[in-house]
Formats: sequence, structure tokens, C-alpha cells
Amino acid sequence: MCEGNLHTRILQTKLTPNLAAFTIPMKDEVDRTISTVGEAIGDDWKEVRIYEILVELINRIANRVFLGEIDSRNEEWSKAAIGYAENVTLTVMILRLFPLALRPFASWFVPSAWRLKSDLRHAKRALVPIINRRREAEKDAGYVKPNDFLQWMMDGAVGDECRPETLAHRQLILILASVHTTTMTGAHAFYDLCAKPEYFEPLREEIQQVVKEEGGWAKTTLTKFRKMDSFFKESQRMSPASLLGFHRIVQTPLTLSDGTLLPTGTHLCVASEAISKDLNFAPNALEFDGFRYFRKREEAEEANKHQFAMTDKDHVHFGHGKYACPGRFFASNELKMITALLIMEFDFKYPEGKTRPANLNADEFLYSDPTTTLLMKRRSSDKI
Repeated sequence: MCEGNLHTRILQTKLTPNLAAFTIPMKDEVDRTISTVGEAIGDDWKEVRIYEILVELINRIANRVFLGEIDSRNEEWSKAAIGYAENVTLTVMILRLFPLALRPFASWFVPSAWRLKSDLRHAKRALVPIINRRREAEKDAGYVKPNDFLQWMMDGAVGDECRPETLAHRQLILILASVHTTTMTGAHAFYDLCAKPEYFEPLREEIQQVVKEEGGWAKTTLTKFRKMDSFFKESQRMSPASLLGFHRIVQTPLTLSDGTLLPTGTHLCVASEAISKDLNFAPNALEFDGFRYFRKREEAEEANKHQFAMTDKDHVHFGHGKYACPGRFFASNELKMITALLIMEFDFKYPEGKTRPANLNADEFLYSDPTTTLLMKRRSSDKI
């Protein structure tokens, strides 16, 4: 993988502070993609894999923010980015079955490992010319730089980080982090919604009310979807990406305050899933309560707490403190935008006789089942 933290620095210093400015471009991208997806969806129920729809939507939004409107249309890059995210995940899952010492050799025989190398080549072939073109254009005094993540990385890179190939690789790492985990979180939420359809109408009512109050979609619209924010936080609490967090390996012998000696190589983790389902957290901690956090925020002193992208001692699925995921606010905005536009334009439910699928797991990691199908049809009103 690519060494360094350039993409993390830019996420923290440029993307998160500027998220509101991307609300309208993000909506434009979702509208474009939904119009394409929706061509095959009519007034009658059609069986679809929502996971695949979410992958496409999230990838399009990410590319729009990372590469800008024009360069995000590069199909070679888009295909390579999705393939890279899928193949890295699959390769990691397979190689974890082998002892650590054998993994470098085992990777020679893993097809997904071959494919991810091909994805990386295609991604560089697509992105390096774009980077070189921008650098050439910067020589013109009248050139206006694009306001996107790639340009921020180009401007913030130092030393070897400036190499076009390195910048292209970092963009792939961003896609890997932003598309795969965000899609799984979104799929979990849709599975939960269809399992508890009584939440659809309150969410739609909130969307309509907020958009009306805002006079349309505005920079602050997404922050006012409090019920939806709560639903995502609860869905993540019940189906986190991992049972464990803060995985660390002791580098030198460490003695704890009670005298316990941790030798080099000891693995340390926090049981993040167990923490958020502890009955000390709430009497009904084992039950799904989509508006749990919405009700907490109804209290004046709690109004700005308990948000999906926020972390605290009871909710560390995004990490916590200086180790919190730097892209969590972007992911939150993506998911709320996509969900709002989808549920306002379409109805969803499980096929007859089907219920919420069980989560898949590999070691401590949990996955939403990508093969699960939902029934989907166009709604007659309320499009926003």
C-alpha cells in the first residue's frame, strides 16, 4: 500500500471544513445516477440488489468530490476504482486464512490479488494524464484551479508525495475507504428500513419539511435531517463494520499499572460492538430503536450531541479522539443525501416471505449481504 498520510491531512484540513459547499454537486450526481437507475424501475415492483445501486451512487459522489465534475466522468478510472475496492477487500479476507509468514506467497495464487494490481495500473493510466494536464495548466497565470480533492492533494503534497503515480494511488486508497465501508453501512440501513417499514413515513415527512423550510436543497439541509441521522447511528450500532476497534500490536514489552506484562506482539483491541450493546448503555440496548438518538437530541443540552458522525465512549465504531475516522462526516452526508432522494422517489420492501438477512462475518469484521434483494417501485409523488 501507499505510505504516508497526505490523504488524511487533506481530509481533515480541506474536505471536512468544506463539506457544505458540496451539497448541491452531490445532489446533482445522485440525481443523474438515479435517473439512469430509475429508467428500469416503473410503477410495478421490481426485484433489485440495493447494494449494487448504493455502490454506484456512492462511487459517483466520491468521484465528483475527489475529481470534480469533468474528470469524474472518466469511465476507466471509475471502473478501476470500484474494482480495486472490491478486490482489496476480497484479498484481505482470503489472506487472513493463511499464517502471516505464508501470506506473501499465498497472494501469488489469489485471483483477486492479481486483479487489484490490474486495477491499480488502469487507475494510474487514467489519472496520471489528468494530473499532468493540471500541472501544465498551472503555468498559465489566468488558470483557475479546480476545487476538488485531487487538486488539494496536488497542492498539499511534498517530496515524493508529488509524484503523479503516488497521487493516483492515494486516490484509490480514498475510494477504497469511502466506497466499500459506506456502501455496507448504507445497505445495513436499507435492510433495517425494510425490516421496520414504519420508519419510512416519519423520515419522508422530515425530508419534506426540511427541504420546504430551506427553500430547496441548501448547504445546511443535510445537517437538519435529525431523524435520519439517528436512524443511521442506530443501524451502525446494531451492525457495525467490526466487532473490535483500536487494534494495536505491542511493539516493545509493556507493563500495565496493575503489573500485568504485555510481551512484544500482543494484540490489543476494544470490544466496540459489545460496548454499544451493553445494557448499562440503555435498558433496551439489544433492541433496534431508530429514533433513539433523535429523542436524546430533543433535550436542549443534548441538541448538538449524539450525531451519526460523532464519537463518544459508548459509540466508537468510527474510532474516537485523534483516532476517529477522518472521512466520517463526508460518509454521513453521502448516506443521508442518497437515502433521502431514494426513499422520496421509490418505495422499498422485502420480497414475499423474505426478512432482514443475517450479517456476514469474517473474523471480527461484519458485512451486509450484497446478494440480498429488495422490491423497488417508483412512487407517484413527493419527489424532491
